[in-house]
Order: sequence, then C-alpha cells, then structure tokens
Amino acid sequence: VQRRIEWPAAAPALRYLRLSLQPSTQLTGVQALWRTREASAATATTPLRFEPEAGTSPPRTWSLDLGGAVPLQELRLTLPQRNSVASLVLEQRADDKTPWRAVARFTAYRLDRDGQEWRSAPVRWTAPPARHWRLRLDERSPALGADALEATAVWTPPQRVF
Repeated sequence: VQRRIEWPAAAPALRYLRLSLQPSTQLTGVQALWRTREASAATATTPLRFEPEAGTSPPRTWSLDLGGAVPLQELRLTLPQRNSVASLVLEQRADDKTPWRAVARFTAYRLDRDGQEWRSAPVRWTAPPARHWRLRLDERSPALGADALEATAVWTPPQRVF
C-alpha cells in the first residue's frame, strides 16, 4: 500500500503522469488529490520599479536591486507610453560579481483600441531566487523613454512550519 506520493516543490510542472506497477498488478482503486503549487503556498503581489541604468540616453536597460534573494515567478510590466510595443529580456543574477542570466524573453504592449486600453499578459518563468533583476530592451525595439519602468511581481514568500 502506497498511502502518499509527495512531488518535490522544485520539480517542473508536468501535464501528464503515468502510474506503472512492477510487477504488473490489477488495481482495485486509486485516489488522487491534485493540489497546484499556487494553492499549496500563498503568493504575494509586490509593486516594483525598474530604474534606468546609466550609459545610454534614452535607456535600453533598467535594473532592480531587491536587497535579498527573492523567488519572483511572474511579472506584469506597465509600459510608460500608450500605443507602444517592446521586445524585452528579463535577466537575473545573485550578486554584483556574477554575470547576468536570461530568465525570460517576451513582448510587452500597451495599446488603445476602440477607447479601451489593452495590455500584455504577465510573464511567467521558473528560476532560482535572485537579488538583482534587469530588463533589457531588444536592439530592434524603439526606445521607451527615460523614465523608470513600473511593474507588479508575484512571488511565494518563504514559509516555515513547526
């Protein structure tokens, strides 16, 4: 009798699972309880502000120092101007000495259509926690202006159970 199978929290999300028994045995019943990662741990939503990096005008990169390693999972970026589209790369690094590592490539937009504002969907990824995060504008994308980029992040705060 196998009462419970725990799936590691760090394991990637899978679409299908297969149960194979060795040696082959006829089952009289199987019960499964599916719990998503989001349901198993409370997520937090935090407003963020990516500041333009010095060196180019208008800026092509914006950075963020969270002050500690944070496991960001999702980002909703707000472009500063209406009717704009930008191709971006989200990068991370643990500290000032390690190289940047690409986490996600995405297209963000903010468009007016028939009097309604349309915004791009949030970007989701799986990556280890990091202190430093950066948005880098693709060289083919037009400049976004000199302002900071506002965003909202979703992350899972660490939890301890005693």
